[in-house]
Amino acid sequence: MRIRTIKGKMIFVVTLVITLALLASGVVAALIAKGKVMDSFEQQLTSTAEKSAQNVNAWIEKEIANVESAAKDIGILNIKDKSQVMSVLSTRVLGITDIVMDYYVGFENKDVFFASGTEPPEGFDCTQRDWYKQAKEKKAAIVSEPYVDAITGKMVITIAYPIRYKADIKGVA
Repeated sequence: MRIRTIKGKMIFVVTLVITLALLASGVVAALIAKGKVMDSFEQQLTSTAEKSAQNVNAWIEKEIANVESAAKDIGILNIKDKSQVMSVLSTRVLGITDIVMDYYVGFENKDVFFASGTEPPEGFDCTQRDWYKQAKEKKAAIVSEPYVDAITGKMVITIAYPIRYKADIKGVA
């Protein structure tokens, strides 16, 4: 198509300029909107992550207090008998849940007692587990890095606290 008149050429140029301007403004508006949506999404995601982290930290602190309390009671009373250990655990734990798989106590003599009644596999040596060694070495509460549980095969963390009788560490809860 060939435009022969000046009026036709001017209409074509004006139409082309307006079309390009509308296209450019549409692209700019889309980029600005995308940026605002992404900023809003990032703020919401950060806020949600911070709240979740606070909830997890509060839960961990509560569990540390439970484990520490049980360890101190077992240590002060110098308890080694399974029924007495189970009695202390049952008064301290709020129950096994979807989040808490079990509560257990391991001793230097390799005895280990689970609140759930789980029996450890043959040859299970609690004193060789990282959570036991870390709590014993630190002489304070520890929260382990995630690891695969030797009994369940599930990814877990352990909150552990040393059991002391007088100056000696007798085990880990």
